[in-house]
Amino acid sequence: MTLRALILSTALVSLLGACGNDDQRVRDKRLDSLMLNSARQLVGMAVETPERATAEQLRLIGQEIAQTKGFGIMIAQTPMTGGADLFALATVDGSYTVWGSDSQITVTLEGPMLIGTRGFGDDLMSAEIGPVNALLAARSEGDYQRVLRFLDGENNVRQYAYDCRISVINDDTMQENCTNPDHAFKNLFEFDTETGLVRRSEQWMGSATGYLVIEII
Repeated sequence: MTLRALILSTALVSLLGACGNDDQRVRDKRLDSLMLNSARQLVGMAVETPERATAEQLRLIGQEIAQTKGFGIMIAQTPMTGGADLFALATVDGSYTVWGSDSQITVTLEGPMLIGTRGFGDDLMSAEIGPVNALLAARSEGDYQRVLRFLDGENNVRQYAYDCRISVINDDTMQENCTNPDHAFKNLFEFDTETGLVRRSEQWMGSATGYLVIEII
């Protein structure tokens, strides 16, 4: 497999621009712009990976790539569907990072928080994450609200609000619990003992694919 340019539908751009309040529309347009720009950054990044590679195989390949080619590498797994792939860091803009795979999939993070995907199907179009990044950085507990927006099978954006609380599990782990009257999910964040940054996370990205397990190499 090789990492190649990702082509994102202009129809999704218009969908993003049509949802949310004025501030959120600006934020969503910025997010989509970052994803589009990431396609250009991925040109020329070539990574050979075996078919149906295990997470451990991907980890070893990713470590070698990071060391020899200097690419930022992420392993992303979807346990519900059995998928696993390497993602290259394509774009950095402040706290936003966009990661792309050779399967024409992108994952966008704000800090360690998952805020957008493209290419999985029923994608997470955007997210409002509240103060969770500040709470993670301070290893502090707190309550807040979050909003997730998903693209359904008819290309409509559906918005869901959640009441959330993040809690300290132990010195190296925090857990986010989010609920609304119809649904609940739990996100897990594991910190690197040396850097203090989130090294691995398990984050809800929608009913079609379940959780995305993210590991930064």
